[in-house]
Amino acid sequence: MPWKNGGGQTTELLKIPEESENFDLRLSVAQINSDGPFSIFKHIDRWIVLLSGEGVVLQFDERTVELNQASAPYYFMGEERVECRLLGESVSDFNLMMRRGYGIAEMMKCQTNQLIRYSDSDHFFIYEIENKRLIELQQGESWDTQNKLVIVIKLNKTP
Repeated sequence: MPWKNGGGQTTELLKIPEESENFDLRLSVAQINSDGPFSIFKHIDRWIVLLSGEGVVLQFDERTVELNQASAPYYFMGEERVECRLLGESVSDFNLMMRRGYGIAEMMKCQTNQLIRYSDSDHFFIYEIENKRLIELQQGESWDTQNKLVIVIKLNKTP
């Protein structure tokens, strides 16, 4: 789906609930093609991690953050005003958005030859960057990353 400001597009990988505009959880990949503001998402916690491109500078009211492909996932609140400036050509990024109060999220970008095992969470996802594929593991399942660069997302819903 193209952005309202024309600066990029987003591909939703997962949304809970699926048919609602007021989601609790959304995983997506975005292509940022030009400088401009991020959309405001009230009551949403956001994480972003760069997948490709030279990088971006995110200008918040009180801070400036530079992200590149080596950066860890970056957290910010959806109500914050954010201006994005590209450091080169377009970039792609992986996004986790979660309604505040829905749960607790952990997200990391890693490359390992080890099995990643799902345990002790309500949702567990692996995004294979090279294959552009989201995998949801079930309780007790494991995944062999085969030394590929992946994003691991672990979510626990708040009771």
